Amino acid sequence: MRCAPPKATRKADIHEKPAEYAASDVPVYLIVDRKVPEVVVHHGPTGHGYAHTDRYPVGKDVALPGPIDMTLDMTFLPDYLD
Repeated sequence: MRCAPPKATRKADIHEKPAEYAASDVPVYLIVDRKVPEVVVHHGPTGHGYAHTDRYPVGKDVALPGPIDMTLDMTFLPDYLD
């Protein structure tokens, strides 16, 4: 039996997937929200969602917490959201 692919919608990315990924113990979940626009980083998974959410304006560097522990240079991003 074949499983249905995950939903690929803004609503699913913003409202449904964070709880699903946190419940699966995904340590960091990053979303580029084109509508706002901003970069959202969820981290610190719990059984019901993420303990922390950081928001960055599009084009600013994005700090990814442990276990990744790196900063993403996002200066290129505004050119892709037009």
